[in-house]
Amino acid sequence: MLDQYVFNLKQYQAIAMDVGDQDGLRVDAAELHKRMDDFGIKNSFDIYSGDHGNAVADRFQNHVLPFFGHVLSSGRNIMQHARDDVSLPLNERQQTGPESP
Repeated sequence: MLDQYVFNLKQYQAIAMDVGDQDGLRVDAAELHKRMDDFGIKNSFDIYSGDHGNAVADRFQNHVLPFFGHVLSSGRNIMQHARDDVSLPLNERQQTGPESP
């Protein structure tokens, strides 16, 4: 089913997924990531320690919102930066924005 959406998914500026190592969706999310890679769809994938709901606040504050903040403020494709940066604690991430060179 993914194959019918490849063209459109390649148009996205950024795609990020994460899943807990004890999450019932872990296997399916990993397969989706693999299939996206196989089709050449740039995406970021992270497996964190936990289940589907126990790290929601941390994931949003320290991963999801910063990821979208980078994407929306940069106006460019940042998938490589996201892969390198998403696992760092928020205070250690490279800052982007008007004050950055």
